[in-house]
Amino acid sequence: MYRFTMDISILGLPNSGKSTLINALAGKKISITHEEPNTTRDFVSVDINIDGTNAKFIDLPGYIDSPTDYLSIFQKNIEPKLKEASLILLVVDSKNPNYLDFDKLVKKIRKYDNKIWLLVNKVDDSESYTIDEDLYKYQFDKEFLISSIHKTGIPLLSENISNYLNENKSYSDSKSNEMNNLSIIGRPNVGKSSLFNALLKYERSGVSEVPGTTIDIVNDEITIEGTTFQISDTAGVPRKKQKSNLERIASRKTLNQIMISSVTLLVLDASDGVRVEDLKLISESINNYVTPIVVLNKWDLLESEKKEEVEKNIKHELHSNTWVKIIRTSSLNGRGIDLLRRSILEVNEAMHKRVNTSELNKFIRYLWTSTPPHPYRGKRAKIKYVNQYSTYPPSISFSLSGRIPENYKRFLSNRIREEFSFGPTSIRIKF
Repeated sequence: MYRFTMDISILGLPNSGKSTLINALAGKKISITHEEPNTTRDFVSVDINIDGTNAKFIDLPGYIDSPTDYLSIFQKNIEPKLKEASLILLVVDSKNPNYLDFDKLVKKIRKYDNKIWLLVNKVDDSESYTIDEDLYKYQFDKEFLISSIHKTGIPLLSENISNYLNENKSYSDSKSNEMNNLSIIGRPNVGKSSLFNALLKYERSGVSEVPGTTIDIVNDEITIEGTTFQISDTAGVPRKKQKSNLERIASRKTLNQIMISSVTLLVLDASDGVRVEDLKLISESINNYVTPIVVLNKWDLLESEKKEEVEKNIKHELHSNTWVKIIRTSSLNGRGIDLLRRSILEVNEAMHKRVNTSELNKFIRYLWTSTPPHPYRGKRAKIKYVNQYSTYPPSISFSLSGRIPENYKRFLSNRIREEFSFGPTSIRIKF
């Protein structure tokens, strides 16, 4: 199966409403929106279906002519994405157009051979609104009056985008693979974005010593030995008392990302050891049947004695989940990255594993006879039937007469993992 491919970049000055626009087009919250300028730092990409046709929309950081050293980390991603774009949606704030900077932005994008559509945003009443004469000096392919927040003009814009997509279809040369979702999570400043870049082998996420650099979910694809994964870099999840309003929004998006992931790469700063926030994120993954891989980053900075202490602590904390894989890395110098890639493949293979129904029933009946569950409220449950009803993660259903204690559920899960070599993957068991 071949994939339809077309990039549409959304560009404008800070606070022009680009992120609100991509959310309106997608019909859901993709980019974080906030009154604080420069909320979008790394570019955010998402596949959106417009009237039955898919395209990749890219929400770019707000263009700044003379950025600070910190913001220049993200500004460097603008031009490469403009070169790749088939269509540029240029957004201008009708209430605060800032023509001086807008003029510089237009001159910058004119050098690319792209279609440019002007979107005059924050127009509450398109019937009475008159386009500012200062905009008439520019020649754009199309102009639209919209209000992203009220979704005024969005249906007409979507219709035009759909027509453009259908008239300019192109397809990738390579066959698409099944997409498996990996999410990189952890506390702020533990090296998540550095790990993300190391796995991708290029600088996709902006990296800074300033905590909270990553705000939005930043997505990309990696292919490991022929298997393609959707990989996401997420905002750090700090303590509640440290969170500003923007950080709270970003943290919620990270926690929601866990729910839609298959695997989480939980990054710890090895020099800090294991903290309570790290353990909560591991539990959040396991409780949602998402497979965590613990990544002890900055491992090369530790002395031998400190390494032994961290090893001891992490093994103690994971004593009830000894199946969780632990990888030691240094994102900056690339140590352990190849091992992490192989571990991702190993987990992926285990998550696709399926057990023969007769073998599964034979083994469970043996366990039930040799080590039966304790009675629950005076009644001992009887086993009727067991089957694996799904993979990714491996999901097993027990049909019982009666209920069994929680510790016996854990016992069954552990024995199934050992007997059928599920290894370092979460197992969903339904009773």
